[in-house]
Amino acid sequence: MNTIRSSLDKLRKLPEFPLEENEKIIEHYTASYDMGNSQFSSWRLGNLYLTNKRVFFAQGRKIIFNIPMSQIKDINIVERRWILGKKIEQLRISWGDTKTKFVYIGIKNPAYWKDLIEAEA
Repeated sequence: MNTIRSSLDKLRKLPEFPLEENEKIIEHYTASYDMGNSQFSSWRLGNLYLTNKRVFFAQGRKIIFNIPMSQIKDINIVERRWILGKKIEQLRISWGDTKTKFVYIGIKNPAYWKDLIEAEA
């Protein structure tokens, strides 16, 4: 079943996003994100995209957050509560040029994504 779903995810036409010159999408996958804290979580479903220049999260055609590779400060894998209180491993990405921001991302195989992002950063 996972193989069928993975194949369908790859065949599904991606929404078109404005890309910079020489920017290309390397990987994408269904994910959820939370910019809250442990007291107040608000998970939102969408797709995580990795390009050779940035990481961004989109819901449909709308980009929710955009992280330039040059501004990524840290990427960690943390175990944290997710939907219905279940604890799962998640990516925690910190970024910012003047003020540090962070986001938690619930995605299949976060270690794979951590390695991919670090390889591009």
